[in-house]
Amino acid sequence: MTGQAGRPSLPLRVVHSAQIAYHKPALLNDLLTVTARVKHVSRARLEFDQAVVRREEVLASAELSLACVSAKSYRPVAVPEAIRKKLEGLR
Repeated sequence: MTGQAGRPSLPLRVVHSAQIAYHKPALLNDLLTVTARVKHVSRARLEFDQAVVRREEVLASAELSLACVSAKSYRPVAVPEAIRKKLEGLR
């Protein structure tokens, strides 16, 4: 795949699935922390666990799955090796 000026274009990352559970409400002026943890990296998919926390209290938790697709055809393509290595290093 090539993009502008003959440079390789990165595949698009699209939401494949998302599940979220709301445990408690956040309130105006709450200081919130949002976390994301790499759960799994497969050939064409990236999976993350996410949370919204107030102090040590989890307000919401989510599982997010992203698929890598071609910007031209929207068909699945492999996660670029540089992204795969970077994310696997965060696990």
